[in-house]
Order: sequence, then structure tokens, then C-alpha cells
Amino acid sequence: MRSSSRDLRPGARRAVDAALVLAVVLAGVVAVSTVVVRATILDESTYTQALTQADAFERIYTDVLPDPEVVAVQEALLGELRVPAPLATQARALATSAVRWALPPEAIQSATERAVGDVLA
Repeated sequence: MRSSSRDLRPGARRAVDAALVLAVVLAGVVAVSTVVVRATILDESTYTQALTQADAFERIYTDVLPDPEVVAVQEALLGELRVPAPLATQARALATSAVRWALPPEAIQSATERAVGDVLA
């Protein structure tokens, strides 16, 4: 004769019910997590919008290159070119302008969007 869940003692029945509820809850958490990951984390617009909202492509020239640590590296490199100290600031500004002209923020944004798309593909 086959045993059924009705044949279980009340304590065993509760344990089976609790295990089934736990399995359903865990399956739900996995399903919701999968949807969130696919809809948000693996969506390239999440990253491109965040970079655009933070004005990251413009800030390369306004915040990163003028940063004191970057300036120290630039001065060390310009020092090897034997640029006189009074002209170092002008040379640094000229170099930043040249980089901005050669590599505008739009080009950086386009390359970044392609890279994000390639990584998430």
C-alpha cells in the first residue's frame, strides 16, 4: 500500500509543508533576482546613462586632468622634456587642450558605449 502525505504524523507534515514553502520562496527569489539582473545589471543603458548623468566624458578634462596627482605626473613628464618651470603650467594647459581637440568628449563617449556593449554582449 502506498503511503500518502495524509499518513504522515502532524510534526512530519509540518516539516514537509515548511520545506515546500521554503522551496517556493527560494524559487521566487531566484526568479526575481534573474529579472533584476537581466533588466538592470546586464542592460548597457544602465551604464551609459549613469556616465552621461555624471557628465563623466566632460569631467575627464575638467576634473581628471587638472587633478593634483595627474598634474604631478604631467609635470614629471614635462620635466623630462626640459620645459622651464614658469612655462610648465602653460604647457600643461596646451597639452590638455590638444588632447581635448584630438579626443573630444563625444569620441570618448562613443568608444565607451561600444566597449560597454561589447562587454555585456
